[in-house]
Amino acid sequence: MSQAFAYEGEMESSAPPSPAARRTLVIAWLGFATLALLLLFPFRYTSHAELSFDVAAQPTPGAVRGVMQLLTSRELAFDVVHGMERADVLALTRDASTLSLWRSAEGEDTALSARAARVLSRSLTVTAQQGGRALDIAISLSNARLSARAADAYARALLRLDASVRGTLEATRDAAPPLRLAHAAAVPHLPDPPDAGRLVLLAIATGVISAVTVRLRHRRMLRQGPIENRVLPRELKGDRRVTWLRAASGAGLEPDAAVDRLVDHLEQTPGSGLVVLTSSDLPGASAACALALARRLAETEDQVVLVALDGEVTECASLVMDPRAPGVAELLFGVAGFSEAIHRDPQSRAHIIPPGRDGRGGPSVVNADRLTLILQSLRQTYARVVVCAPMLAGTPGAERLAALSPLLVAVHEEDVATAGAVETYDGLAAKGFTHVVMVPLLLAHSIPDGALDADAPALGLPVPTLMTPIMLPTVAAA
Repeated sequence: MSQAFAYEGEMESSAPPSPAARRTLVIAWLGFATLALLLLFPFRYTSHAELSFDVAAQPTPGAVRGVMQLLTSRELAFDVVHGMERADVLALTRDASTLSLWRSAEGEDTALSARAARVLSRSLTVTAQQGGRALDIAISLSNARLSARAADAYARALLRLDASVRGTLEATRDAAPPLRLAHAAAVPHLPDPPDAGRLVLLAIATGVISAVTVRLRHRRMLRQGPIENRVLPRELKGDRRVTWLRAASGAGLEPDAAVDRLVDHLEQTPGSGLVVLTSSDLPGASAACALALARRLAETEDQVVLVALDGEVTECASLVMDPRAPGVAELLFGVAGFSEAIHRDPQSRAHIIPPGRDGRGGPSVVNADRLTLILQSLRQTYARVVVCAPMLAGTPGAERLAALSPLLVAVHEEDVATAGAVETYDGLAAKGFTHVVMVPLLLAHSIPDGALDADAPALGLPVPTLMTPIMLPTVAAA
């Protein structure tokens, strides 16, 4: 007999990281911090100076492109550097954006102004605004004030150049319109946001370092050595119990062996006064086991009664010789009392309540209003009440039987797949049955229908028994 248990506690538990794991975490986080610094720092600040064409009509596209090419030229960058203070030129050469220095053809470093011009050329962005009426000069540097001064220096240099050549271009037919400073550069207060590529790379790195940290800090390991009693597995004191009765080899049981195991199980289970046997595929075998169980219990106990609810099964219908003998049907309709419905089993000291004249089964019996009241009255009078019930899994009204807290014995065919037996148990548990015994029977040795007791002598008309000194239960008519 195997008992399904639920356990409290775990043999595995979260363990602190080992020294090697801690070192790995430290190295990983240092690498992540280094990558974040490289991607985010230094912050860049962009200042904007705006130039506009001093003309009523919109300038030609050629004139706009010419001015933009002039702004991005290397020669104008040198002019801007020459117009800046030496401290700003030195600050430009130290800007973090200078990843490589210009070198001459001979491989020597260029002059300080050339390096500063290189930084300005890399930091400059010129865009046309208002359909070409204005030009935006944007300088992006790591120093906010320096970027504003550099943008203004670019605007002044271009205006000086434009004013110096304006006199010679007046007679030129396609001369560009004059320029003026529309807005001077303002010092930015907030750094530029990182570009999308850096943000994606930083997000990937964050996900990787987070996964490594969770993996190393919350890894589970098997405890070794002495374990405290509070973490040892122990059976939970819940209401639901399921027992699987099988042979020692793990196979199914023959009917006689199954009854023997049920008797042993009842002796070890206190409070099992109401025993209900049911089956979804072997109703005849379930009825045979119910009768055999009642007779075996009557050998050692005086107060045992068998209630045959399933009148559609031949084994239950042939419990008494008189097919018109009152039984369960008469009790349910209130047309007979217990003294008329209870009969004596001629082969044992057990009492029998047959299905009755109108033998019914299935939901019509299980869902009867007076059934629970009858079973409660019998349980108060008899030490053991064995009920041969129809299929209960999925049957309406089975919840009423489950409310009586019976020991439910579910008989099923051994050849049926395990999944089918488990589904049967799930159906019974869904109805509220908390103490279930699953009994697989071998069909080759099961009792065939109609041969419940082939060697038994012919039964005469049943008569009430006075063998046991008990008071017959009474149920008020509905």
